[in-house]
Amino acid sequence: MKAIIIYDDISKADNIFKGLAYEGLICKRYSYQEIKPENYFDVKTVLLCFDSKKALSFFLEQSDFDKPICLITSRNNLFAINELVIEKISYIYCNPLNYRIIANDIKTVIYNEEQKSQIQVLEYNGLKLDYNNRSLEYFNKSVKLSNKEFLLMEYFFNNIGKLINKMNIVENVWDMNSCILTNTVDVHISKLRSKLKLLSPKNNFLKTIPCSGYIFD
Repeated sequence: MKAIIIYDDISKADNIFKGLAYEGLICKRYSYQEIKPENYFDVKTVLLCFDSKKALSFFLEQSDFDKPICLITSRNNLFAINELVIEKISYIYCNPLNYRIIANDIKTVIYNEEQKSQIQVLEYNGLKLDYNNRSLEYFNKSVKLSNKEFLLMEYFFNNIGKLINKMNIVENVWDMNSCILTNTVDVHISKLRSKLKLLSPKNNFLKTIPCSGYIFD
């Protein structure tokens, strides 16, 4: 099973299961209180069917799943969505739900994850992005990356020497439906830059271009 649904409300999870199944995407369902590590075997993405912020926070604190996570919620006002945009979530869907769009997005995520599994390492000027360990390496040093940090670093590796602005990052690293906070990109860039400095204090791999964006070189 390439995708699974984890829920805090079985009735809503059943509706989502049926909607996605109609679009050709079959997922197993698990309560967030019952999910076990073995249930993640060969899973490429997780769909969280949560309306409770408490349940969502509990699950994310307990889970070490390092692949894309999608959130489906009925909390569809901007304030609530911004509350739920946290480190591990890649996509957010809220009412009214379009199951065709969700299913197509999930199929794309699964395809991309399967393609990534064939790539071992991206390398540039001694800096290595390790897909297996989800880490960044520089000669004999290594740091683990969170999901968003890994996606950011992957995007920069694929755009070496190019000027990247915040909108480029939002469109390619975050889901455009997420309505992320204006400083979210800055916060994640800062965290990523700190880890790069741990690897090589003298090198400035990630440069800020005032009022324009960032360049990785």
